[in-house]
Amino acid sequence: MNVPLVASAALPPQYQRQRELVEIIQSSEVQAALNGAPIESITRNGEDRYTVTGGVCSVVVEIVDETGQMPGGWAGPRRFSLSVGEADCLSSSDQ
Repeated sequence: MNVPLVASAALPPQYQRQRELVEIIQSSEVQAALNGAPIESITRNGEDRYTVTGGVCSVVVEIVDETGQMPGGWAGPRRFSLSVGEADCLSSSDQ
């Protein structure tokens, strides 16, 4: 008798990336780091790392895995949170 193993099932990469981008766009912490300026670009700079630019500021956002497993051994999309770095903003003399 074959018994199925409990495995971690992730979303296909394009859907996982979409979830990450939506979280970044909707993040109040990212908006605060950009001093309320609208997001102009999001660049992926490696595994789980993005640079978000808005106005005269940019901020690095990292995707951090959440600990814990799905209840009852269920598989599902990756659980993550955002780690928003300190903003790098140009001063008026730098422009």
